[in-house]
Amino acid sequence: MTIRIAVFKCGTLDHRTILGSFLTKTAPDGLVNPFELDLFNVYEDEYPANIDDYNVVWLTGSSSNVPDPEPWILKLGRLVHDIAENHTKIKLVGICFGHQLISHAVFGSKVDVNPKGLEIGPYDVFLNAVGQAYFEPEVDKLWLEMWHAYMVFSPTLISKLRGIADAGNRTRNFLVYKWGSSELTPNQGSVSRGISDFSRSPTTSAEEIVLDRDLIYAETRIFTSQGHPEYTKDLIAEFIDESEQSGDITKEQADDARRRNELNKVLDEQKMGEVIWKVMLTPLKI
Repeated sequence: MTIRIAVFKCGTLDHRTILGSFLTKTAPDGLVNPFELDLFNVYEDEYPANIDDYNVVWLTGSSSNVPDPEPWILKLGRLVHDIAENHTKIKLVGICFGHQLISHAVFGSKVDVNPKGLEIGPYDVFLNAVGQAYFEPEVDKLWLEMWHAYMVFSPTLISKLRGIADAGNRTRNFLVYKWGSSELTPNQGSVSRGISDFSRSPTTSAEEIVLDRDLIYAETRIFTSQGHPEYTKDLIAEFIDESEQSGDITKEQADDARRRNELNKVLDEQKMGEVIWKVMLTPLKI
């Protein structure tokens, strides 16, 4: 099976190489030509002629921020909301800016500057019960590269779009669950089935969220991550050097990010890739 992915490029990086390498490296064994990537520079108003030609829409990172008053961000938000609302066979994956854009446009979450400051270089992402339903039960944290100054402020469990849809559009309530957090960023990613809830496993605690691991992938339409599983240590090292030289980050920030990036710890790109591939490949049962 070949997954057709429309990559909504929200920035100028070579995502064909970066994302293509990540997907190739983490693809399940035995797949022949597992994916096709069509890239669209959405910041230059490039979009597919027919969005329904694709199985997945993937939103990348960006040097822009969701609250920026840029027309292309508003247009993108409206389209992403429309895909979530009306094109229910298409799955959405969002990374960094993509995570924030989906969170705002579909889930109604506020996106603003992280009050704890920049999160750059690798950090531990701690999985909650929802996250552990996607990963193996014994996995309680992931080591992922970060590069962001803004964050998603988590809404209530049930939320709806505020601000992006055209006036008069009927908006649905999309149920959304956060799957992880870090020391600096409380929302490191979200999942959603849509307007209906995930199936639950039996639990004795009324407050514990335990999703059914046997059904969870068949019920997942939207998967987002604040961290960058597609970024390598070498790429982040380049970002650190360039940002320090340009004055975008201080020497202290650069040194701290380098220290963590040079630790003898393996990035969990493979674990993240396996989960994203399962989300993309599993037929929806909604």
